[in-house]
Order: sequence, then structure tokens, then C-alpha cells
Amino acid sequence: MEAMEIDSEKNLHRKHSTYKLLDERFGIQKEMYRGQQYSQIYFARLHMMRTLLYSLVPNWKPHLPVCRVLGSERDKECIIVGTLYKHMKLKPCVLDEYSKTRTVTPLVKPHNFVHPDDHLILEDESGRVKLSGNVLSPSVYVTGTIVGLHGKETDAGDFFVLDVLEAGLPPQIELPLKSREGKYVVFVSGLRVGSSSLNPLQFQLLVDHITGHLGDEKEQGIAAQIVHVVIAGNSIEVPHGLLNGQNLASKDQSRLSEPIKELDILLTQIAAGLSLDIMPGIYDPANFALPQQPLNRCLFPGSSAYNTFRSCTNPHCFDLDDVRFLGTSGQNIDDLDKYSEATDKLDFIERTLRWRHLAPTAPNTLGCYPFTDRDPFLIESCPHVYFVGNQDKYDSRLVKGSDGQMVRLISIPKFCETGVAVVLNLGNLECHTLSFGTQLRLLKTSSNSICGDPLKRNPNGWNLRRHFHIPILRTIFLTISLSFYKFTMEAITTTTPCTAAAAAAAAASASVQHVTKKSSDELLRKFADSGDEAEVPARKQLAVRVSKRRKRSRVNGDGDQQCESPLSGKSGLVERRSLLPAGTKSKALFRKIGIHGGRASHLRARDIRNKSLFGTIHKTWRMAIEGASKVFMEKHYNRHKRLINDIV
Repeated sequence: MEAMEIDSEKNLHRKHSTYKLLDERFGIQKEMYRGQQYSQIYFARLHMMRTLLYSLVPNWKPHLPVCRVLGSERDKECIIVGTLYKHMKLKPCVLDEYSKTRTVTPLVKPHNFVHPDDHLILEDESGRVKLSGNVLSPSVYVTGTIVGLHGKETDAGDFFVLDVLEAGLPPQIELPLKSREGKYVVFVSGLRVGSSSLNPLQFQLLVDHITGHLGDEKEQGIAAQIVHVVIAGNSIEVPHGLLNGQNLASKDQSRLSEPIKELDILLTQIAAGLSLDIMPGIYDPANFALPQQPLNRCLFPGSSAYNTFRSCTNPHCFDLDDVRFLGTSGQNIDDLDKYSEATDKLDFIERTLRWRHLAPTAPNTLGCYPFTDRDPFLIESCPHVYFVGNQDKYDSRLVKGSDGQMVRLISIPKFCETGVAVVLNLGNLECHTLSFGTQLRLLKTSSNSICGDPLKRNPNGWNLRRHFHIPILRTIFLTISLSFYKFTMEAITTTTPCTAAAAAAAAASASVQHVTKKSSDELLRKFADSGDEAEVPARKQLAVRVSKRRKRSRVNGDGDQQCESPLSGKSGLVERRSLLPAGTKSKALFRKIGIHGGRASHLRARDIRNKSLFGTIHKTWRMAIEGASKVFMEKHYNRHKRLINDIV
């Protein structure tokens, strides 16, 4: 046998990149909770940000003095650096549920808690002061933001704000030169494996595409340029009824582990050929408070066997070919959306970057670990790519800083709802979407052929939008129905052979009839008469007792009873057949078949009675199925035939 020749020039080789993990500051390995309060993380945040803002004051307002809150004088302009506190009228409070006084404020939580009567307060170690003026909008800022304010104290004791100083974009490492060879990074979030809203086929199509098992040679060549995959949280969703704190039964434990096993199978396919980072989310089996620690590797026995698999923290920071990435699973942006206003989610993302803080609302309304000596959410180095997962839709923006910083902001949509992943070009930081859709519908054309819409081409040049018109449910239903029909008809033909003319006559005369007592008796007699025609051995033949009101019977040479049928016209008597073996003439029957007294004889006789009963029931059931299935299958055959004609 000759060896098969392989053209090595057509083999595709996946490109590689250098990876560096930068999640050390988000780890809590050596931290211990000793009952400390959250005030210490606010003090650490204010201390670090005040030093930064003080360094920016000479270039902003060099002629103005810098003082504390209690050091300001009335009607004298100065600069104060402190932490903003936002007093909100609609902000929910845990004590409202137990309040004894009745209020008109509803306990139902709205989506956004912003109210026109909200106001801001600035505080530091010395004290706090209420802010006034139109420069600082309460709907934009949230509690926990560190700012510098230019203003003066009024007669009412408020601080009238004239200008605002924000930290701005932090320093950024130099972006590498644009490479001619294209390398891509894929972002996906909100898989929610185990949820009813997830279409498993969509995720499998994504896995097949990025691993190079889908598409023609051109698309496989593009897939070979993907060097990294990031899964930004909410990868698993377990049934909520199982998370009630009670002990689970064995079947519930298997239901709890099924989504994790399914996710591990999918991640193994990716990790076998690609570098993969997975971040925890709010629905994943990880700690709730930020920063969320990596998912335990024991949850993924298949994918964790590869050195390309990395379980990371949330937030997550890494370098890929000297391009810095920073991102979260979306909790920080979703919390900002509740307590402030913006035109879109990218505005919230940009604000956190200009405030130099990933989660300014933590720990006020967003849970986080009570650090005592540092605030790990401060952004000390400006990333080149800032991504946020689990958003409602895809969006992207390029932000430029005053010192030449360039940051690509990416809003990653939920894959389980949109079927959209985001692809980023490492060379020029341009990104576009990779969408997969499976539509369970049929389109009838003029040629009566089943087809779908043509592939839609992305404006960026990639053939990304795919509509797979797969009539899965209807195809499976028709296949099972036709197979069941074929199997039943073959069984009927085998058990009760008949000619084609008889079958056609039976199909033509098939109709729905009302069953009465008289008709049911005639049907049973018909089945019993047809069963008597079967030839059986003499020693195994069943003795059937025939009782009539006025019966005339005669015994043939074999000892079996024969009765005149009332249907023959010779007698108008009504007969009744019993399905049980004859009991009155059992001794004569036993002597006939060679059984003579004794305990063994009685045991053998009882065995014969049992076999006779079971055999009679089996024969009656078989004949009932043979008679009833003809009408039933003919009816469903015509129904499926019309259904197939309508589809085709």
C-alpha cells in the first residue's frame, strides 16, 4: 500500500505570542479578615490619590492654595482634595424593611436610583462639606470618587464649586510597532452553560471556528491567526433552586455538576490549540466580593491538563506581545449604571479610566474585600485595551489622553443572548464582531427547496455573520414518526399477512366508529374465533370453557369443546367465552394429558393453569393490537403524508 502524499505548503500553523500575567495585586493569598472595617480602604484610596492630585495642581491652578475641608475660609478661593459622597433619595437601605414608620417610598427597587434632589458631599480626615454649583453634576459622579475642587465657602456653609480636577488617564507604556502579520484576540462573555437561554450549537460553532474546524481555507487561515481567547465571566449557571443552603440529594448533585462538566468539555477543545484565560463572574462558583479569585482548577479536569489554560482573577490584567490588557466581568459597570447616568455603557467605562479606579462604588454599593493597607482597584498604568464583559450589546471606542495615551474600550455582549464574540487585532487595536445564529425556521422558495438567507458580509471585510437555517426539531420529529410507522407496519404485515387488495380495502373502509357494548362483544368474538384457527400441539392446547344460557356442545376426537356460533344462523343463542381455563372438568383433562393424582401432579396442574392464563392474556392482547393498529396507523400515515407535502 502506497503512502499518502501530503502537501506541506497547504498546512496551516497557528501563530504564537508572548504572554505575561499581571494579576498579583488582585490576589488575597496572604490577606486575613480580622473584623476590620471598610474605612481603611477609603483612607488608603484617599492617601494614594491625593498625592497624585497634589502633583497636578501646579499645572492646573498654580496661584491657589491647597487646604483641607476645615481649613477653608469664607469667600476665599482654594483647592480641596477629598472623597465624594453622594446623598441619594432613592438609594435602598436595609433598615427600610424593618422600619416601624410608614413611608410612601416603595420597597420595589427601580433600575436606576438617580433623583433630581440628589446632592454631593466632599469629605476628608478633617471633616465634610456640602457642595453646590452647576459645575459638579450629581448624576455623573458616585460615592468613592477622589477629585480636586476649586471653589469657595459660602455664607450658608456650602462649598461653591468653580472647577473640577480629575486624575485623568494614567501613564502608558509605549505601544509596540504595528506588525505586518495579523494576530487576533477573541473576547467572549456570558456563556451561562446550563441556562435555558443558551443555544449549545452557537457556542460549539464558535469553538469550531476559532479552532479551525469550520469554514473554507480562507477562513481557516484567519482562524490560524487567533493567538488568545478571553472568557470574561458568567460561564456557568446552575439551577437556582439547588442553591438554598440545604443538603442535596444524589440526583441534585449530578444536576449541579452537569453545567461544569459541559463547560469543561468545550474549554478542552479550545485549550488543546489556543491560549485561554477564564475569569469568574457573578454567577460562577467563586467568591462574591471583588476581587474575585480564580476558579478552582479541579472544576476543569480536562482543560486544566493543558498549559494553555489559565484560571484568572476578576479584574484581570495581562500583557500580550507588549500590549497591556485590563478588564472586568462587568460588575463595576453595572453598579455605576444603577447610581449614575450616562448615554451608554462606554461612558461609564471611560469614567472609571479617567478617575483611575476600576470600582469607585466599592465598598459602598459594590461588595469588595476590606483591604487595610492598599486599594488594588487603582489604575496605576494605563492599559492599551480595556474590556468589560456581560453587557447588553457590543460597542467600542478609542480614547486618547492628554499625554498621547490611546486606549481601546470594548463592551463585550452576553453570548447566550446575542451569539456575538469580539475579535481584536493586536497590530492596530481595531475590533469587530464574530456572530453566530441558528434560526429554526424553513423558507419556501419558488423551486420548493429548503434554503436560507445568503451569508451576510461584515463591512470590515470578514465573512462573519452566519445564519444556519437548521430545522432540527421538525426533522427529528418527522424521522421518528416515519420510522415508527414503518416499524409498526412491518410488524403488522409479519403477524397478520394479507394481500394488497385486502389492505387497500381495509384502508378505504377505515373510519371512526362509536363503540357500544354489542359491537365490543362482537369484536371480542371475532378475535377469539380467529385465534382458534391457529394450529398448536395437542398437549399445549388451552381448554376454554364455553358457557351458554342454553348450550349445545359436542366433543371431538381430541377432547376439545366445539360450540355452534350464533353467527352461523343455526342458533340465535348468545354465547359467552371465558378467558380462564376450565375448572369443572379439570380432572378429566388432566387424565387425558397423562396426569394422575399426587402432589407432583397438582403442582404440574397449577403450572399449566398459570401458563394457560398468561398465554390467553398474551393472545388476546396481540389480537387486539393487530386489529386496532390498522385503523390507527392508516390515520397517522395520511396525517404525516399531508405534513410532508406541506413542507416540501
